[in-house]
Amino acid sequence: MTEPTDPYSLTAELRKRLDEARVFLDLEGKATELDALREKVASPDLWEDPDEARNVSRRLARYQALFEKVNGLESRIDDAEVLVNISNDSWYGRSAARTGFSSM
Repeated sequence: MTEPTDPYSLTAELRKRLDEARVFLDLEGKATELDALREKVASPDLWEDPDEARNVSRRLARYQALFEKVNGLESRIDDAEVLVNISNDSWYGRSAARTGFSSM
């Protein structure tokens, strides 16, 4: 497989890979489980069993870190797409100014 070289294709490929990672990691299922873990942590009964409380807290922290990582990657891809668009608009603007053409 050849790697894309233009910025639009690169950001599209990154977004596609992130979407594939979401499916592979079962983030939809983990989101449901994350909600359940948050409810458990909020329950005062959980802390009656310190081992269970520790396990729930660890899983909650792992899932939160995973979602933070994925959301951070998505945000960076969004930023890259904006920068590519700004760069492209800027290039076309300079090009039109040099040739005397303007966009309608």
